[in-house]
Amino acid sequence: MNKYHELEAVAYLSIMEGIRSIMKGEKPQLAEMNANTQWVTLGVVILFAAVSVLGFIRLRRKTVINKPLWVCTGALSLIIAAALIPLFTYSMGISWRTVSLFLPDIAFLVQCLIAVLAVHGLLTIIFVAAKRNVS
Repeated sequence: MNKYHELEAVAYLSIMEGIRSIMKGEKPQLAEMNANTQWVTLGVVILFAAVSVLGFIRLRRKTVINKPLWVCTGALSLIIAAALIPLFTYSMGISWRTVSLFLPDIAFLVQCLIAVLAVHGLLTIIFVAAKRNVS
């Protein structure tokens, strides 16, 4: 075993207990491995990317747009992107370095989500600024 994941600590501790049970001649009882956090985080990243793409398609097709609304949407995406790591680490009660070391898959998916939000925010603001027919 060369992988450790903070969210899977219970399952790994049960492996040690299972080895002890085998050494005693007993049948081991292992806890289930759970990857729900990774799947939920990946789902959120994909959802945000899809919503972003659909938003751009919708924005591009419109001839008249509500410029303040779209600028606020872009700015909100940028603010969330900037605040995501501090909010994540605060809610988990651990540093980002710890997340990077012991939750590398979650750290990667959070960074992907930040990239999606930042690109969405920047492109929305740039596109709205370049659009000529506004109301």
